[in-house]
Amino acid sequence: MAPRWIVALFLLASLGVQYWAHSRYENSGPTLNVEEGMAAPAWSLADVDGNRVSSQDFRGRILILDFWATWCGPCRSEFNMLRAWWKNGEETGLLNGVELVAVNLGEPLALVNRFIENRDLPFRFVLDSDGAVAGAFGVTSLPSLIVIDPDGRVAYTSIGYHAAIGVNLSRTLSEIEKERRRDPRP
Repeated sequence: MAPRWIVALFLLASLGVQYWAHSRYENSGPTLNVEEGMAAPAWSLADVDGNRVSSQDFRGRILILDFWATWCGPCRSEFNMLRAWWKNGEETGLLNGVELVAVNLGEPLALVNRFIENRDLPFRFVLDSDGAVAGAFGVTSLPSLIVIDPDGRVAYTSIGYHAAIGVNLSRTLSEIEKERRRDPRP
């Protein structure tokens, strides 16, 4: 049997190595390739009606991209929150100049159409069949939501479902509007 001081030294060294490894390689969770203030990647996708929709279509407007899938329970919860937030925002005028595009990740059109059929979702739905747009934004977790300002810059990001998503979006839209008033561009 080894002397106690050797066992204690071994345990202390093991703890030191574990602490070092954890602090150096800690997984901070899902992230995106885009950060607030960055130019958003350009993209082009087909909507559920077969029409081409691209990032250029929204220049000069605020765009909310919501990456989702039908199998994602948190995505469904977020849709419920977003639907209520959207309807309230339309009534108050908060959403003037705002578009919300729900980007389905990798599912067939028929499945997406069945999902949205009776849900009264006032958003535009596009299909990212091969995940290229999600890849450009670095989406690794669903739902992921990205707000793009009228100049094409990322104004807000959210990964995962958050009960306060409506509050956060309202605050972001207000901040964008304040910035536009401070810096009126022709």
